[in-house]
Amino acid sequence: MPGIEKVIEIHEQVLSVSNAPAAIIGGLLWVFLGVAFVVYLFKEKKNFSLQEWVFNGVFLGIVLLILGGLSFAIKDYDFSISEKQWKENYLNPYLKGLPENKEYVEDFSQIVPDEEDAIKSI
Repeated sequence: MPGIEKVIEIHEQVLSVSNAPAAIIGGLLWVFLGVAFVVYLFKEKKNFSLQEWVFNGVFLGIVLLILGGLSFAIKDYDFSISEKQWKENYLNPYLKGLPENKEYVEDFSQIVPDEEDAIKSI
């Protein structure tokens, strides 16, 4: 039986994978932006002053940093388990392995003065 820590850890991994499509699409957009910017740099390289080269270098550095961050984020996603597999392999065995505390209840009636105070039953 897996412990609650393992169940929570795997569930967090499953939840984090839901962000993967946005990260992948964002990464592709930044790759497109980076390639377009490099093409622009090669086409216009003769027309730049020193200040423009510094600005373009900083901008290219920022694009590469964002791409690197997104690449590491995508690499860290664990696509090996789905929510259904998590429930079958981790949650259900954990819940079935918990001890049951059975208590004998004689009277299920409820004495309440007002209907507002009553607990709604399912």
